[in-house]
Amino acid sequence: MVESDTQKDLFLNDHPGFRLCDLVEYPNGGRSEFYENGSDMIIIDEDICKHEQSEPVFRYMLITEKQNLYMNRFHRVFRFLGYDQSEVDHYLSSTEIEISVEDLNSIGDRAEQVNVSPLEMKFEQNFTNAYGRSALRYLTREYSICDGQGNHYFLDYFIRTENHQYAVEENGVTYHHPQIIGESRYR
Repeated sequence: MVESDTQKDLFLNDHPGFRLCDLVEYPNGGRSEFYENGSDMIIIDEDICKHEQSEPVFRYMLITEKQNLYMNRFHRVFRFLGYDQSEVDHYLSSTEIEISVEDLNSIGDRAEQVNVSPLEMKFEQNFTNAYGRSALRYLTREYSICDGQGNHYFLDYFIRTENHQYAVEENGVTYHHPQIIGESRYR
C-alpha cells in the first residue's frame, strides 16, 4: 500500500471515503496517483505532459498499464489531468455518463465503442470500402491479448476470418501519448 500525507493530499481531504492505493512516477518527473473506494477508481495525473525536446518520450505503456489493470477491478475508472474538486465530484455523482452526439465517432453498428481516433476512423472507412459493410463482422476493435508473463495489451483491431487471424495496430501512441499531444489535447 502507498502511504499519503492526508494533511497535504487535497483529494483525500475532499473525499474521505477513498484511499491512495497506488502511485506511478514517470521519467519526465510527472506522476499518477490512484485512489479507490472499493467501487470507483480515480486517477489524478500531474505533469505527465511535460516534455523537453532533448529527452525521449517515456513508454506509453507506463500510462496505460495500471489503468487497464484497474479497469477490470472497479465499477468505474476516471482519469483526470490535475485535481479539480468540482470536476471529480461531477463525475462521481453521475450515475450515467452522457456523451453528446457531436462527440461520437463510430462506424457501423458499434456505437458502444465511441473513442475512435481519426486514423482509426480512416482505417474503418477504408476497410469498409475494400471489403463491404458486411465484413465489419470480422473486425474487433480494442482486442485484448495476454503475453507469456500475464500482461494484458489491447490491439487496435483484430481480424478473424475462416482461415486466418490478423492483428492491426495503428500508431495510437501518436494520438494518445500525453507528451506527444500536449496538455490541451490530452484533456
